Amino acid sequence: MRRAVSANFAAMKLLLAAVLFAGCAKANDMGRLEEDVVETAKSYAPIVAELSKRADELRKEKLSPEADSRLRDATAVISTMKGEIASISVPELDRKANGDPDMVVKAGDNLENHLERRYREATDHLGAVESWLAANERAPQHAEAPAAAPAQ
Repeated sequence: MRRAVSANFAAMKLLLAAVLFAGCAKANDMGRLEEDVVETAKSYAPIVAELSKRADELRKEKLSPEADSRLRDATAVISTMKGEIASISVPELDRKANGDPDMVVKAGDNLENHLERRYREATDHLGAVESWLAANERAPQHAEAPAAAPAQ
């Protein structure tokens, strides 16, 4: 029985040491955490560039008012994403986190979730415009009815 208590106590001490060590490691890794958040945000830049390219191609098409509205919505979301990605920096994270590594992790998670939601929103808008174009390309174009034959 005494051996089991001693083993449990040793395991608890080991666990406590690991937790304390992990806590210390977080404080020492603040710069790395901030750089990871910035890199995660910057990793969305090529995705946003592709969305922007799709929107640019769609602007060349003649669209219905509804499709044009969706394209404007997509363009606004893409523009917002570009600004958010450009504005993220280590000094900005430092200011927001106030020295708390957990706040940096939280800010990174929030930013990534936000950019992912924005990506889906822009993709949804662009997809709706592309679907509208595809449907109109498949729809038969109605030619003008021939003029009525003169009455005899």
